[in-house]
Amino acid sequence: MEDKKERKNKLRVLLPLLLLAGAALSYGIWRLAGHLCEQGGLILRNWVSDTLLSATFLCLVTGVILLILLIRIKVLKVILILLTSLLIAISSYYLFIAVVLFHWPEHVVDRDGEKYVAVVRAFLDTDVDYYEYENIFSYKENIRIKEWYGEGASDPLENGYDKRPEPLSTQWFEYDDEGNRVY
Repeated sequence: MEDKKERKNKLRVLLPLLLLAGAALSYGIWRLAGHLCEQGGLILRNWVSDTLLSATFLCLVTGVILLILLIRIKVLKVILILLTSLLIAISSYYLFIAVVLFHWPEHVVDRDGEKYVAVVRAFLDTDVDYYEYENIFSYKENIRIKEWYGEGASDPLENGYDKRPEPLSTQWFEYDDEGNRVY
């Protein structure tokens, strides 16, 4: 009986520590993947970054809350829960603003017999940048095609590449073997 209670107490301490280690691990994987992509002339796809950063945030918040719940002094526990809730609310607000302003939808499209990742940047003007598709996790860093759709904040590719409106201007970019732009 005592052994079972002791194991339960060890698990109560071990679980938050494992969650915090998971947060550090997923953040480390995100940083390492981004660095390796950058060294190879690639950009990490949005879904990879979003998944790893969401896992980091969830593990971190859950681990901190479970650690706070282990505190035996009730006044300190209440103060820390209130401070943590306040920090979560503030960071969630700024995270929401960042997602609304800086989340750029990506579409994998076939254009002229080539596979591209089309990144839509829509705020006051709408631009679509086409990058060479590398794999499911990344794309090449050099813009191959840039389309401008004018004013507005809509995604011209949301209904598919074939149903997109005609862009107001299109630029094509060429690069040499070292990745330098050729004019």
